[in-house]
Amino acid sequence: MNPALRLGRFVESHKPGREAQAMEPQEAERFLNAAQDYCPAYCPLFMIALWAGLRQGEILALRWGDFQFGQGENDTQRYIFVQRRWYRGRFSTPKGNKARRVDMSRELRQALIGQRDQRMLEAWQKGRASIADDLVFPGEHGNPVSVRTLAQNYFLPVLEHANLRRFRFHDLRQTFGSLLIEAGAPLPYVKDQMGHSSIQITADKYVHLLSGRNVRFIDRLDTLKTAQPDATQAQAETETVNQSGVRNTAELIEEKAWCERGDSNPHGFTRQILSSHRTKNQSFSAVCMS
Repeated sequence: MNPALRLGRFVESHKPGREAQAMEPQEAERFLNAAQDYCPAYCPLFMIALWAGLRQGEILALRWGDFQFGQGENDTQRYIFVQRRWYRGRFSTPKGNKARRVDMSRELRQALIGQRDQRMLEAWQKGRASIADDLVFPGEHGNPVSVRTLAQNYFLPVLEHANLRRFRFHDLRQTFGSLLIEAGAPLPYVKDQMGHSSIQITADKYVHLLSGRNVRFIDRLDTLKTAQPDATQAQAETETVNQSGVRNTAELIEEKAWCERGDSNPHGFTRQILSSHRTKNQSFSAVCMS
């Protein structure tokens, strides 16, 4: 074996990286509407990526026997059993070598059932009783549709048809993870649905994608501002005279008692000093009255 054969894994690549991005909810809706209009047969494929978060190879390897549709749309036993992927021209185990169960939304279930029923009808007309082993998205020669065909003939044209910026196919999975977290799903659940090996990967990869939509939390700060005191009223309070005829200067001292360290913040012990000052004034007034 040539010892230099796999050195490419350790050589630094100067290929520019591309930061992960996620669609906004409105963009995801536009994308699916465009897919339904441009290539309705592949709209369920894009729905699986957006609403179930499967990787591209996992989607291409799906067979109809991998779906559990349940007894109805209200049956919670509706999910996809992800147990293989199509990678480099052959079937293999999913990334991480671990199968997983991914829940289906009602809309995704409905779209897939419609496509399944059409395939079952076609199979029945050919004298076949089951489609459980059939690929959901077949290509040529009994293999899944090729990645290049999917990108050039369907995915990129749908983006253009929807008038969206250039996303990668993997960004559909990023969108699923970020939207699931934004919907309030616990991170352990998101981790299991995505098939991550650790919850730290889930947090590192997907929480930061919400930053653009978290601006609403900053907007809430505007409602926390308290009304500023009236400067004229504060000045009037410093000119008050108590019943004994002694001018009360405590408030005036409090306004001007700045920190001795030279900064612009009032000293932390100002109120304690003023309390002592007021006590002395009250004692002095009592002596004068006696």
